[in-house]
Amino acid sequence: ITLAGKQFTTKLSLWYRRQEDPTDTSSWGGGFAASSPFNILKEFSREQSDPIPIGIEGRRNANVWLSATGIDGYVLFIGTGPYPDRI
Repeated sequence: ITLAGKQFTTKLSLWYRRQEDPTDTSSWGGGFAASSPFNILKEFSREQSDPIPIGIEGRRNANVWLSATGIDGYVLFIGTGPYPDRI
């Protein structure tokens, strides 16, 4: 994946919650474990003022808010805008 222009080779998990009715909003997000926890903390532990672009191979580009970064290298995020459908 590519997160804010930085390339990571990892397994990614995505989730998607559909609308229960037309007035409801859908939501999506995901997480991954980076091979270098130090680089993740260095790059993404600062306060965010804008969503971060994410590129996932075989899917549309999207934007996310990071919800957690841990010393173990795990990164959790919440999507903003459309779900990154397969292309």
